[in-house]
Amino acid sequence: MVSAPHGGRLIDRVVRGPRAERLAEEARSMLIIDLNANTAYEVANLAHGVYSPLEGFMTQDDYESVLRSSRLVNDVPWTIPIVLDVSEQVAKQALNNDVALSYQGVRFAVLSVEDAYRWDRRAFAERVYGVLDPEHPGVSAAMARQGEFLIGGMVELFRELPEPFEKYRLWPNTGLSRTTTTTYRPSSSQSTPGRCSHALTTLPTRPGSSSR
Repeated sequence: MVSAPHGGRLIDRVVRGPRAERLAEEARSMLIIDLNANTAYEVANLAHGVYSPLEGFMTQDDYESVLRSSRLVNDVPWTIPIVLDVSEQVAKQALNNDVALSYQGVRFAVLSVEDAYRWDRRAFAERVYGVLDPEHPGVSAAMARQGEFLIGGMVELFRELPEPFEKYRLWPNTGLSRTTTTTYRPSSSQSTPGRCSHALTTLPTRPGSSSR
């Protein structure tokens, strides 16, 4: 038996067919935000329902609720905010507009920006990880973000990202992973029943990259 999605609803923000073609064409005239690998795959995870019930990057209400109580505004448990940081100038341009998200120079998704707000990296790190130790990987990643503002809103993915492990990945919102249980077979003779799940692929970001 397959368990219910977190929050009770499996999100699917992947656009397919003619709609994807139209959105790709529309994205050509939008403001572009170029993402690093980590953030680009966050978009894919959002669109494919890995982060259900989230439909996009967090708005300020959800962001502050998670930092304060480890819950979304709708009371669903959530511990680490999913956010996109940008400069103040980009935040002002993007607010209340659709922006194209790109990775390695290729547009692949659209973000409908409904909120833009200033954030405090130190407060983020301390609330989420409970420490400010720069040796902590989460703290280090948070403090390395360059944008003074966060922007939030729903995403639509119209082009899949390059996937080195495509044949192994089972997205929650597509194919067998939505309805099927399978058997995980470790190297020993013992087999363990388990639910098919996604295989999160996060590619390394080049040091010094200024992309989001």
